[in-house]
Amino acid sequence: ILLQLMQTIFPPVTTTLYLDEREKWLKEIRRGESVSVIFFPKTDRFRRLHQTLEDKEFLKKFLGMTHKYLFQMTYLNISLVEDKFDIQEHIARQLNLSNISPSSHSFDQWLSFLQKNNFRLVLILPDAERYLQPENSHILSLLLYLTLDYAPIISVFSLYEADITHSMFLSLLTLSKDLYESTYFYPMYSSKDTIAFIQYLEKKWDIIVPTREQEKIVEYCGGHFWLV
Repeated sequence: ILLQLMQTIFPPVTTTLYLDEREKWLKEIRRGESVSVIFFPKTDRFRRLHQTLEDKEFLKKFLGMTHKYLFQMTYLNISLVEDKFDIQEHIARQLNLSNISPSSHSFDQWLSFLQKNNFRLVLILPDAERYLQPENSHILSLLLYLTLDYAPIISVFSLYEADITHSMFLSLLTLSKDLYESTYFYPMYSSKDTIAFIQYLEKKWDIIVPTREQEKIVEYCGGHFWLV
Protein backbone atom coordinates (compact mmCIF):
# COMPACT_ATOMS: atom_id res chain seq x y z
CA ILE A 1 0.00 0.00 0.00
CA LEU A 2 2.83 2.39 0.90
CA LEU A 3 4.55 1.68 -2.44
CA GLN A 4 1.31 2.36 -4.34
CA LEU A 5 0.87 5.61 -2.41
CA MET A 6 4.41 6.75 -3.24
CA GLN A 7 3.89 5.93 -6.92
CA THR A 8 0.71 8.03 -6.88
CA ILE A 9 2.41 11.00 -5.21
CA PHE A 10 5.66 10.66 -7.17
CA PRO A 11 4.81 9.06 -10.53
CA PRO A 12 7.87 7.94 -12.53
CA VAL A 13 9.41 10.40 -14.96
CA THR A 14 8.24 9.52 -18.45
CA THR A 15 11.13 10.55 -20.66
CA THR A 16 10.85 11.17 -24.39
CA LEU A 17 13.83 8.85 -24.86
CA TYR A 18 12.04 5.97 -23.16
CA LEU A 19 8.87 6.53 -25.19
CA ASP A 20 10.84 6.47 -28.45
CA GLU A 21 12.96 3.46 -27.58
CA ARG A 22 10.19 1.20 -26.28
CA GLU A 23 8.40 1.36 -29.63
CA LYS A 24 11.52 0.02 -31.36
CA TRP A 25 11.72 -2.93 -28.96
CA LEU A 26 8.04 -3.79 -29.17
CA LYS A 27 8.02 -3.52 -32.96
CA GLU A 28 10.51 -6.40 -33.16
CA ILE A 29 8.71 -8.39 -30.46
CA ARG A 30 5.51 -8.01 -32.45
CA ARG A 31 7.34 -9.62 -35.39
CA GLY A 32 8.32 -12.56 -33.19
CA GLU A 33 11.98 -11.51 -33.00
CA SER A 34 14.31 -11.58 -29.99
CA VAL A 35 15.54 -8.16 -28.87
CA SER A 36 18.64 -6.96 -27.02
CA VAL A 37 19.23 -3.53 -25.53
CA ILE A 38 22.73 -2.49 -24.50
CA PHE A 39 24.08 0.41 -22.40
CA PHE A 40 20.85 0.26 -20.40
CA PRO A 41 21.76 1.54 -16.86
CA LYS A 42 20.72 -0.81 -14.08
CA THR A 43 19.60 2.18 -12.03
CA ASP A 44 16.86 2.91 -14.58
CA ARG A 45 16.29 -0.47 -16.16
CA PHE A 46 13.72 -1.99 -13.82
CA ARG A 47 11.76 1.25 -13.58
CA ARG A 48 11.39 1.39 -17.37
CA LEU A 49 10.59 -2.29 -17.65
CA HIS A 50 7.76 -2.07 -15.16
CA GLN A 51 6.59 1.20 -16.66
CA THR A 52 6.21 -0.56 -20.02
CA LEU A 53 4.56 -3.72 -18.69
CA GLU A 54 2.10 -1.78 -16.54
CA ASP A 55 0.93 0.35 -19.47
CA LYS A 56 -1.69 -2.15 -20.61
CA GLU A 57 -3.46 0.25 -22.95
CA PHE A 58 -0.26 1.05 -24.83
CA LEU A 59 0.73 -2.63 -25.10
CA LYS A 60 -2.70 -3.51 -26.41
CA LYS A 61 -2.65 -0.67 -28.92
CA PHE A 62 0.93 -1.19 -30.12
CA LEU A 63 1.10 -4.99 -30.19
CA GLY A 64 -2.32 -5.35 -31.78
CA MET A 65 -5.09 -7.90 -31.29
CA THR A 66 -3.74 -10.80 -33.35
CA HIS A 67 -1.77 -12.28 -30.44
CA LYS A 68 -1.78 -12.01 -26.67
CA TYR A 69 1.60 -11.45 -25.05
CA LEU A 70 2.98 -12.89 -21.83
CA PHE A 71 6.06 -11.10 -20.51
CA GLN A 72 7.92 -13.33 -18.06
CA MET A 73 10.78 -12.00 -15.93
CA THR A 74 13.37 -14.75 -16.17
CA TYR A 75 16.15 -15.27 -13.63
CA LEU A 76 17.95 -18.49 -14.48
CA ASN A 77 19.96 -20.13 -11.73
CA ILE A 78 23.10 -20.88 -13.66
CA SER A 79 24.15 -23.64 -11.26
CA LEU A 80 20.91 -25.53 -11.96
CA VAL A 81 20.73 -25.14 -15.75
CA GLU A 82 22.65 -27.80 -17.65
CA ASP A 83 20.47 -28.42 -20.71
CA LYS A 84 17.37 -27.17 -22.47
CA PHE A 85 15.09 -29.32 -20.35
CA ASP A 86 16.12 -27.36 -17.26
CA ILE A 87 15.07 -24.12 -18.95
CA GLN A 88 11.81 -25.68 -20.14
CA GLU A 89 11.08 -26.82 -16.60
CA HIS A 90 11.78 -23.31 -15.29
CA ILE A 91 9.40 -21.76 -17.84
CA ALA A 92 6.65 -24.27 -17.03
CA ARG A 93 7.08 -23.66 -13.31
CA GLN A 94 6.76 -19.90 -13.77
CA LEU A 95 3.68 -20.27 -15.95
CA ASN A 96 2.12 -22.62 -13.40
CA LEU A 97 2.44 -19.86 -10.81
CA SER A 98 0.45 -17.50 -13.00
CA ASN A 99 -3.32 -17.37 -13.26
CA ILE A 100 -3.39 -17.96 -17.00
CA SER A 101 -4.66 -21.51 -16.66
CA PRO A 102 -6.58 -23.04 -13.73
CA SER A 103 -4.38 -26.16 -13.78
CA SER A 104 -0.67 -26.90 -13.92
CA HIS A 105 0.95 -28.10 -17.14
CA SER A 106 4.22 -29.51 -18.37
CA PHE A 107 6.29 -27.45 -20.80
CA ASP A 108 4.91 -29.29 -23.85
CA GLN A 109 1.37 -28.83 -22.57
CA TRP A 110 2.01 -25.13 -22.09
CA LEU A 111 3.30 -24.83 -25.66
CA SER A 112 0.09 -26.38 -26.95
CA PHE A 113 -1.93 -24.06 -24.72
CA LEU A 114 -0.05 -20.95 -25.91
CA GLN A 115 -0.37 -21.91 -29.54
CA LYS A 116 -4.06 -22.78 -29.28
CA ASN A 117 -4.88 -19.49 -27.55
CA ASN A 118 -2.65 -17.27 -29.75
CA PHE A 119 -0.24 -16.39 -26.96
CA ARG A 120 3.33 -15.20 -27.45
CA LEU A 121 5.76 -15.73 -24.57
CA VAL A 122 8.53 -13.13 -24.16
CA LEU A 123 11.30 -14.14 -21.74
CA ILE A 124 12.80 -11.00 -20.21
CA LEU A 125 16.41 -11.20 -19.02
CA PRO A 126 16.68 -8.01 -16.92
CA ASP A 127 20.29 -8.63 -15.88
CA ALA A 128 21.67 -10.44 -18.92
CA GLU A 129 25.27 -9.40 -18.11
CA ARG A 130 25.59 -12.41 -15.86
CA TYR A 131 25.31 -14.75 -18.86
CA LEU A 132 28.30 -13.16 -20.59
CA GLN A 133 30.73 -14.82 -18.20
CA PRO A 134 32.38 -17.85 -19.87
CA GLU A 135 31.12 -20.27 -17.23
CA ASN A 136 27.54 -19.06 -17.78
CA SER A 137 27.53 -18.55 -21.55
CA HIS A 138 25.86 -21.91 -22.17
CA ILE A 139 22.63 -20.26 -20.99
CA LEU A 140 22.61 -18.03 -24.09
CA SER A 141 23.13 -21.01 -26.39
CA LEU A 142 20.28 -22.89 -24.74
CA LEU A 143 18.00 -19.87 -25.05
CA LEU A 144 18.92 -19.58 -28.72
CA TYR A 145 17.89 -23.17 -29.42
CA LEU A 146 14.69 -22.60 -27.47
CA THR A 147 13.71 -19.62 -29.61
CA LEU A 148 14.65 -21.41 -32.83
CA ASP A 149 12.67 -24.52 -31.89
CA TYR A 150 9.57 -22.63 -30.79
CA ALA A 151 9.58 -19.47 -32.91
CA PRO A 152 7.61 -17.30 -33.04
CA ILE A 153 5.80 -18.44 -29.86
CA ILE A 154 8.86 -17.82 -27.66
CA SER A 155 11.29 -14.91 -27.95
CA VAL A 156 13.88 -13.33 -25.65
CA PHE A 157 14.18 -9.70 -24.52
CA SER A 158 17.62 -9.24 -22.94
CA LEU A 159 18.98 -6.10 -21.28
CA TYR A 160 22.67 -5.32 -20.85
CA GLU A 161 24.68 -2.54 -19.30
CA ALA A 162 27.83 -3.97 -20.90
CA ASP A 163 28.80 -3.40 -24.52
CA ILE A 164 28.14 -6.82 -26.02
CA THR A 165 29.58 -5.66 -29.35
CA HIS A 166 33.06 -5.50 -27.80
CA SER A 167 35.57 -7.95 -29.22
CA MET A 168 36.02 -9.63 -25.83
CA PHE A 169 32.49 -11.07 -26.16
CA LEU A 170 32.75 -12.06 -29.83
CA SER A 171 33.43 -15.75 -29.24
CA LEU A 172 30.51 -16.00 -26.82
CA LEU A 173 28.01 -14.20 -29.00
CA THR A 174 28.92 -16.09 -32.15
CA LEU A 175 27.39 -19.19 -30.56
CA SER A 176 24.06 -17.44 -30.07
CA LYS A 177 24.14 -14.70 -32.71
CA ASP A 178 20.47 -15.06 -33.70
CA LEU A 179 19.53 -13.65 -30.30
CA TYR A 180 21.19 -10.38 -31.32
CA GLU A 181 19.82 -9.71 -34.77
CA SER A 182 17.68 -6.92 -33.28
CA THR A 183 20.07 -5.03 -31.00
CA TYR A 184 19.56 -1.45 -29.84
CA PHE A 185 21.76 1.01 -27.98
CA TYR A 186 20.03 2.85 -25.14
CA PRO A 187 21.15 6.47 -25.65
CA MET A 188 21.96 9.06 -23.00
CA TYR A 189 19.02 11.08 -21.77
CA SER A 190 18.54 14.48 -23.38
CA SER A 191 18.85 17.79 -21.51
CA LYS A 192 15.05 18.07 -21.51
CA ASP A 193 14.65 14.63 -19.93
CA THR A 194 17.41 15.35 -17.40
CA ILE A 195 15.72 18.60 -16.33
CA ALA A 196 12.45 16.69 -15.92
CA PHE A 197 14.23 14.22 -13.64
CA ILE A 198 15.73 17.03 -11.54
CA GLN A 199 12.26 18.56 -11.16
CA TYR A 200 10.93 15.15 -10.13
CA LEU A 201 13.58 14.99 -7.38
CA GLU A 202 12.68 18.53 -6.31
CA LYS A 203 9.13 17.42 -5.65
CA LYS A 204 10.13 14.12 -4.07
CA TRP A 205 12.64 15.67 -1.67
CA ASP A 206 10.73 18.95 -1.17
CA ILE A 207 13.64 21.14 -2.27
CA ILE A 208 14.20 23.93 -4.77
CA VAL A 209 17.05 23.76 -7.28
CA PRO A 210 17.60 27.15 -8.96
CA THR A 211 17.57 27.18 -12.74
CA ARG A 212 21.29 27.96 -12.92
CA GLU A 213 22.07 25.00 -10.67
CA GLN A 214 19.90 22.73 -12.82
CA GLU A 215 21.88 23.81 -15.88
CA LYS A 216 25.14 23.01 -14.09
CA ILE A 217 23.89 19.56 -13.10
CA VAL A 218 22.92 18.84 -16.70
CA GLU A 219 26.31 20.09 -17.92
CA TYR A 220 28.31 18.02 -15.43
CA CYS A 221 26.19 14.86 -15.41
CA GLY A 222 25.05 14.69 -19.02
CA GLY A 223 22.40 12.08 -19.58
CA HIS A 224 23.32 9.89 -16.58
CA PHE A 225 20.39 9.85 -14.16
CA TRP A 226 22.43 8.08 -11.51
CA LEU A 227 24.93 10.96 -11.52
CA VAL A 228 22.10 13.48 -11.32
